[in-house]
Amino acid sequence: MSLALACPNGTNPWKEGETIYSIVVPKGGMDIDMAIDIDVYTKYGPGSWGTTQHIGNVDFVRKQLAVTPEFKSKITHVQRFHIPEGERVQIGIVGPQEYKGKVYPGGGVQVQIFNKKALEPIGEPRLLDNGHIDTFNDKLKGCT
Repeated sequence: MSLALACPNGTNPWKEGETIYSIVVPKGGMDIDMAIDIDVYTKYGPGSWGTTQHIGNVDFVRKQLAVTPEFKSKITHVQRFHIPEGERVQIGIVGPQEYKGKVYPGGGVQVQIFNKKALEPIGEPRLLDNGHIDTFNDKLKGCT
């Protein structure tokens, strides 16, 4: 009988050479943003990863948080959560990911949540745009 752990088969979510902080959330708690697919979120609840940074669009999620289509095929909304004091989380810099030959650079700040049941939603999920600043204006071009 072997007690050895199986070799990992995933990719490292943390940036190589950066410190990963394992902390107990301090007094007052902490708030995070989490990118979600509203259909998956409605059915299964929140995921295990968030960020202390503001998520403004899908482009930020794909590039700064290195969320590949393999991890999340569809990103539609962002949900803000409060993590109460006393919960343990890990915080660090997102490492680059590669999927089907495309590099998702990372570099953002990520929070790994160990107890998803402790997450307290703040408000309703907010619809994200697809990352193109002028999407709405493009739709208006040619309208008279």
